[in-house]
Amino acid sequence: MSFAPSTAARPESFVPVSVPVDDRVHAERGEFAAVLSMRHAGASPVRLRYEWVGPANAPVVVLAGGIS
Repeated sequence: MSFAPSTAARPESFVPVSVPVDDRVHAERGEFAAVLSMRHAGASPVRLRYEWVGPANAPVVVLAGGIS
C-alpha cells in the first residue's frame, strides 16, 4: 500500500447521474405480541416490531437483533 498521490490522469469528467424514484416503493411498520417459552425462565411475553421497506414483489431479508 502506498500513500503517494495518484498520478494517473482521468480523461472523463464527473457527470452526476439522475436516478428515478419508483412510486411503488413504500414502507410499513407494525408489531405483534408473542410468548417465548424459555427453558429455565418459563414463558416470557414479548412484543415483536417490524418494518417492511421496498416494492411488494421484492425478496424479503430479515434482520433480527436485540439486547441479550
